[in-house]
Amino acid sequence: MKSLGEMLLRKEPFSEIVMGDTAIVRAMIEAGVRVATSYPGSPTPEIAEAIASVPFDQRPFYFEFSTNEKVALEVAFGASINGHLSCPFFKSVGLNVAADSFVQLSMMDLLGGMVIVLGDDPGANSSQNEQDNRHLARLAYVPVFEPATPKEAYEMFLEAADLAKKHHMPIIVRLTTHVCHAKEKVGFGHWEPRPLDKTSCFDPKTGCYIPLTAATVYPMKRRALQNIDAVKKYAEDSPFNTTVDNSNKERGIITIGACPFYR
Repeated sequence: MKSLGEMLLRKEPFSEIVMGDTAIVRAMIEAGVRVATSYPGSPTPEIAEAIASVPFDQRPFYFEFSTNEKVALEVAFGASINGHLSCPFFKSVGLNVAADSFVQLSMMDLLGGMVIVLGDDPGANSSQNEQDNRHLARLAYVPVFEPATPKEAYEMFLEAADLAKKHHMPIIVRLTTHVCHAKEKVGFGHWEPRPLDKTSCFDPKTGCYIPLTAATVYPMKRRALQNIDAVKKYAEDSPFNTTVDNSNKERGIITIGACPFYR
């Protein structure tokens, strides 16, 4: 029987049939995530299970189940402003618990970048509502990647991590239940372990981290809007944009995520 932990740590490129949640973990490893945090809840607990399959002494990043989602987000925030790529993940309604901190993130200078993985649950398979967190993302000026398949989950996480590190910002990868739990053959890339640089990068002069007055909020909001504009330019030419030509010149449908696969 194949060992999930060994598979996730393979250095050479390979292909394997995996769940969307498992593909996310391999993407974390390849992207260089240094801190991952979570509070358990469906449809994302298999992410934690995949992480747990990697022996502690071989795991290339720190992982914890936090007291709640707000704590998970703030631990990841602390890692990011210290220069480390971080990844908090939780289910849809978990963002409600973390919202007090989440709505400030886009205004901060997140030196290491942050990718937030959300497991939204259309159909309320295991949730108390059908919460669509794209509305909260828009409120907080945080871009969203929305994969349709496990393969896209892997690829979009890598792309989101690059953008988050480049612009020192948070980015959401929004999974949905069927993407989390679907299985697909995914081609993974090369990975080489890198030593952890424990040099502290935090400096209060990097930016204001307490947006309490107009004097501090306005410049920080300007920064958030500039980052959104930069990501918009990327989105226009994103390799994830595809066109299916059905030779209908009168009507077109714009869609995202797993919707095109529903019949």
